[in-house]
Amino acid sequence: MVESGADTVQITFDGGRKYSVYPGDIFWSPDSRYVAFIREDWRKVRDLWLIDHYSNPRPTLQTYSWPMPGENVEQFECWIFDTWQNRLLRVETTNAPDQTIDQFTWSMDSKKLYFQRTGRNWMDLALCEVNPLTGNCRSLIEEHGKRQVISRLPYYLLESTGEIIWWSWRDGWNHYYLYDKEGNLKTQITKGDFNAGKLIHVDEGTRVMYFMGNARESGTNPYYHHLYRIGLDGKEILLLTPENAEHEIFFHLPGDILWTIIPGLIWLRKRWSV
Repeated sequence: MVESGADTVQITFDGGRKYSVYPGDIFWSPDSRYVAFIREDWRKVRDLWLIDHYSNPRPTLQTYSWPMPGENVEQFECWIFDTWQNRLLRVETTNAPDQTIDQFTWSMDSKKLYFQRTGRNWMDLALCEVNPLTGNCRSLIEEHGKRQVISRLPYYLLESTGEIIWWSWRDGWNHYYLYDKEGNLKTQITKGDFNAGKLIHVDEGTRVMYFMGNARESGTNPYYHHLYRIGLDGKEILLLTPENAEHEIFFHLPGDILWTIIPGLIWLRKRWSV
């Protein structure tokens, strides 16, 4: 870690070949006080091998770590370094062994750290909240299933209220749900026999969100993705791209222009017209 006008400060000293911090697993708080990072511990994972047939002059043996069913898997640890107090602490996640942790997000006031935790069997999923001062961790939202609970879309934190937009297929379709900051379900935002996909934009002022969806409109290809707008209360869903074609949507910052891209065509729409 490097601070402006200061020396480089080493904050971990016990790393090794199978116990490391990776550059992509580092997450600064908005006020730059805290830096959170993941350490992956592969020391108890057994080795596997490959033969490099292209090695010259003879094939060589390549070794890597990879777990087989029933064996030890890599362990994910979450650590937080407080730059004001020069203090390193480990987040309390040991109550869920063999977990995978990812999708880190800080609250705008830097008082809370969020991440997603997935069990080894992929049947348990949780959104966790961490107090960076103490390292205490609690589960806000949990998903449990008899088959794999897959979360391929990130959650969204509303800056103004601390509410959470959560994506789940708990009712058999992919849909969005609104939770309060304590993890209590407020409402199901999208519902019905269709899939709610990528979240494009959230307007916290008007409390509406824009998202991609498919298989909702009759007479159109169910695999084509369309843009929709809906209130965070789950009311007034509106189809914004009715063309029977695949769409890709990009909001031009600060969100005044909406680009609609259809293979072979590019259309430009004003956001205030939708």
